[in-house]
Amino acid sequence: MKRKIIAILVAVFYSCGVFSQDSIRVVTLESFEVVDSSLDNHNTQTSSHKLEVEKLKKLSVYDIGQAAKFLPGVTIKDYGGTNGLKTISVRGLGSMHTNLLYDGVSVSNTQNGQIDLSKFSVNNVEELSLDNGNRIMNMQTARSLASGSVLSLTSSRPAFANGENTNGDISLSYGSFNLFNLNGTLNQKINEKIVFNINTEFINYEGNYPYTLHYGNGINDSTSKERRENNNLQSAKIESNIYANISKKYFFKTKIYFYYDEKGLPGPTTLYYLKSAQKLWNRDLFTQTVFTYNFNTNLSYKSHIKLSSNHTRYYDPYYNNSQGFQEDIYNQQEAYWNNILAWQNHKRNLSISLTNDLSLNSLDAKNNYEFDPKRFTSISAITTAYKLRKLRIDFHLLHTLTKDWATLHKAYEGQNHFSPFISLLLKEKHFEVSLFYKDIFRTPTFNDLYYNLVGEPTLKPEKAQQYNLHTAFFTQIGQENYHNIYLGIDVYHNNVKDKIVAVPRNNLFIWSMVNYGQVSIDGVEIKLNYTHERLLNQENLKANLNLIYNYQKAIDSDKNSNTYLHQIQYTPRHSGNAIASISLKNYSLAYTLSAVGKRYTMNQNSDRNSLPSYCEHSLSLSKTIKQWEVKLSCNNLTNEQYEIIKSYPMCGRNFNLNIKYKF
Repeated sequence: MKRKIIAILVAVFYSCGVFSQDSIRVVTLESFEVVDSSLDNHNTQTSSHKLEVEKLKKLSVYDIGQAAKFLPGVTIKDYGGTNGLKTISVRGLGSMHTNLLYDGVSVSNTQNGQIDLSKFSVNNVEELSLDNGNRIMNMQTARSLASGSVLSLTSSRPAFANGENTNGDISLSYGSFNLFNLNGTLNQKINEKIVFNINTEFINYEGNYPYTLHYGNGINDSTSKERRENNNLQSAKIESNIYANISKKYFFKTKIYFYYDEKGLPGPTTLYYLKSAQKLWNRDLFTQTVFTYNFNTNLSYKSHIKLSSNHTRYYDPYYNNSQGFQEDIYNQQEAYWNNILAWQNHKRNLSISLTNDLSLNSLDAKNNYEFDPKRFTSISAITTAYKLRKLRIDFHLLHTLTKDWATLHKAYEGQNHFSPFISLLLKEKHFEVSLFYKDIFRTPTFNDLYYNLVGEPTLKPEKAQQYNLHTAFFTQIGQENYHNIYLGIDVYHNNVKDKIVAVPRNNLFIWSMVNYGQVSIDGVEIKLNYTHERLLNQENLKANLNLIYNYQKAIDSDKNSNTYLHQIQYTPRHSGNAIASISLKNYSLAYTLSAVGKRYTMNQNSDRNSLPSYCEHSLSLSKTIKQWEVKLSCNNLTNEQYEIIKSYPMCGRNFNLNIKYKF
């Protein structure tokens, strides 16, 4: 199977090279009218941050999970290395309150609510953005309005010079501990209205990096040098996109995505358990289409359609049961359809839209306790936006309706919930201030409700309220040799009720999901961005600095709890990151810093449950020579020995060499 995958990918890359051509890239722009209205798409968001393709190229990261940690308010749970599961938590709300959008359509997982960000490569991503509260833009899906935050991936769209019909790139990476990455993209113009591209990627990773095993929590306790075992990964991805601008009135884009991986699960590192033989297989396939039709300048229609299938197989050959092994197989399917009707009056700066999402999810689980739930979900919203001079008001009212069915067990009762949102934005020439309030809730996942003896079908939805105050100052000094400065400060408060957690019931061996207490989260985010560009000896010099500081006081606020006023697990009080880059001629140098303060592995804030703070430094140097680009990266420059999840050591100092050829 592996040999066939490699052969197919190599054949695709070779065929890409056959169509290579040289040309001077000249782009002719048609005239267009600029409408001065903040109600159009891609307008200013009250609390957002993004990483464009230029920054992503300079970062020493491989996947979205590694890149997302440079966004404000983000905590990434990383189980170690390229092979490790990576999930996101924004402002202490947990991964299930963050909606992942891939080219405008949600990536969902009804089984456990968590999306593994390591499955998504940065190689073909044009932009990575994070929006808290709402994405303030027109014609959104109802599902994107129903979450606490939105992490959005935008694929690189094909671009062609005059007279050019074919282009693309091939890249080869090799890194420490036998990390091999082969990636290629082919862009093809069918005619002036239709273009398509195909992106393929293959990864092979051994992951046998060294680490220090601590025999206790004290500084004088014994340690030993070990190597991570059963940490290998083989994965393949094929993705194709079709863009069709049929006319000025309607256009569509279609994506077909296939991902497969086979990985070893090294497990936690404990004194008497250093070896593991557990395996995990994933197979994801989906197709999605986004269709837009503009009736006139004021009225538009948009539709999102998606069909997806996810297969997961887990195998432990040494499980202590009557069979002598454990094998779990999960199959998920989803059918999703969204419809949006939007009306906009540019003269009066008023817009109104109706959006509805319909989805049907099913799960077939085969293990020592079979369950087969199905869920129908309808999410509807009416959204309005109005601009009065320098003041913009956004409001929506969202309604969620769910219904579960099952034949092998008791089904969860249906849910019916209304969620409001309001945002106010006042923007001056060099200053803006905004605030928003949002009420959201999270329906329990299939695992929360039905998984073996742990699931509890009487759970209440997890409810959360968000408050945010945002201020920002921005200015540009100079025109040709200019300086751009941006300083933003967000102060927020989140309150979570009926939080869904796992607790022991009758004894320590039988756990169950329950609604447990409240969590109060107060935080501050400070973002500073400085950009400078000037001519230096007839060459263009570009310098950029990004600094982010996060403060999160996320505590158990239930007075009846044994951990009242304790910081919730795996949420640091202090964290921050920095990105600094400089480019001159064909050279580019980038430095990144990721700093995370002390965390606790359980809600009991004792020294025994603590994880020490750490700082990770990375450095990358790249050079462009005509159609070639070479980048050398060093990650974890100081060889910091640290853990993000207890007993899952992260990789120490490692190197990566990437060579890319554009044709």
